[in-house]
Amino acid sequence: MNNNPTPQALAEDIWSKLRKRIFSDMPIRLVKMPEIVLVERNEVLEYLVDKIAKISQQDIQRAIAETRATRFYAGSGIPEIGDVFDTVIERETRFAILSHTWGKDELAYNDLKNKKNKKRGCVGRRRSNQSPGYAKLEHFCHVAHTEHDVEFGWMDTVCIDKSSSAELDESIRSMFTWYRNAYICITYLACSHTVDDVERDRWFTRGWTLQELVAPRRMKFYGVGWKPITGLLDDKGLLWEGRVIPETDERCLPLMNAITRVTGITTKEIQRFHPNTHDISERMGWIASRDTTRGEDKAYSMMGIFGVSISIAYGEGTQRAFYRLFKAILEVSSSHGLFNWAGSPVDDTIHPSDMIPSSAECYLGVPTIWWHRRDLDVQVEEPATLTSAGMRMKVLTVPVQFSCVDSEWKAQCMLVEEEIIIWRGTDMMESPTNTEFAFGIWNFITGPRPVPRHSTAVLLRRWLEMGWDPKWRKMETAKVIAFEPCERFCEMTVEALASENIRIETLYL
Repeated sequence: MNNNPTPQALAEDIWSKLRKRIFSDMPIRLVKMPEIVLVERNEVLEYLVDKIAKISQQDIQRAIAETRATRFYAGSGIPEIGDVFDTVIERETRFAILSHTWGKDELAYNDLKNKKNKKRGCVGRRRSNQSPGYAKLEHFCHVAHTEHDVEFGWMDTVCIDKSSSAELDESIRSMFTWYRNAYICITYLACSHTVDDVERDRWFTRGWTLQELVAPRRMKFYGVGWKPITGLLDDKGLLWEGRVIPETDERCLPLMNAITRVTGITTKEIQRFHPNTHDISERMGWIASRDTTRGEDKAYSMMGIFGVSISIAYGEGTQRAFYRLFKAILEVSSSHGLFNWAGSPVDDTIHPSDMIPSSAECYLGVPTIWWHRRDLDVQVEEPATLTSAGMRMKVLTVPVQFSCVDSEWKAQCMLVEEEIIIWRGTDMMESPTNTEFAFGIWNFITGPRPVPRHSTAVLLRRWLEMGWDPKWRKMETAKVIAFEPCERFCEMTVEALASENIRIETLYL
């Protein structure tokens, strides 16, 4: 923008940028502070346009100083007026977002909507007869407004009109983005007084709070009585002046270590989380042991973690919701981690493939997929695709023989010297006669030497009797089959392996 734009051009530019920021990056509605009333996006726009039009010279000088302090100006020179107002817009559209667990008598959207036309509350006022839900809202607004200097806040119980299916769908699918865009995430641990209590707090057992932990860039934990858990401005370690506290800093360690112990998520992931489809099995494990009131929410709450989006369809059932999440991840990822699971596959009324897990719990306790340096340079030649006949994927098939002693089924394949325990119990198979078994190594290497040094496989079976279709079918196992092959097999070429009846095959599983 020109350093000396006309007032009209500047006003139009400010309006355009404000509108884009409010309608693209902010929630559908917010709580205005200190009045504690609901405001729609268009009301936020109208309010801020009027406020910025009345901006004082002192505010402009403050914005110039803030703009100069950014890395773009390195503290010198005079920023363009357009950039200065970008700073103003960024500051004025800051909003706080609340992360909490629902309790008794939570305030609902209609409760606050109806209040809008009645006597308005004000941050700081306390009434002895107020409900626990309203008290929570008032405390949140008080902390956000007085301690974090924001005028807008978002609280799920009051800011979503759940009677509108379209609004509910947009809100759930946008939730991760809203927590990411918030200036500060205020996290209320209702059962904690100090860091020592954190690991036992109910907040860490709920499904939706997983993304509310990793999505925000800034986070502040409050405990019983809305007292800060730590003395930091931001418990993720980002100071207001832009410096990041090292992960090993003693100011961060107590709380971050407690969170890591209870969640299994590293401090680095908590502070610098990026949604993607890497480390799929690990991230599935994060949600597996958490609870949600509605079964489908376990899948819906993971959309932002993986950076995918699916429509919201309450009533579809837990397995179908998880299947759609799995499918959405498969469409954008070539990561082998998607198949690093064990247990029951999805019900065949949802999809006939046995390569789709029934839930996130199938990823609990699975081994980490390790890649040898040699293997890292090899790309996936043909990613798995989901068809009506099953999961079309290439695997390296290795014949195996079974033995059973004291109800312990063991598999022996030529790649490893020791037997591999596959199952404990009597119900694994009726009879292995007229049946072939194989390991299907799904993390094989696309290249001249396909056997990976850390192999991960599924158990395959096919019937050879007359009348049976002799195609490989995946069998259910209680744990992931993982092993380290003998070095000589890792050095063998595709042709040499074929002479040992070890082949790369395209299967529908």
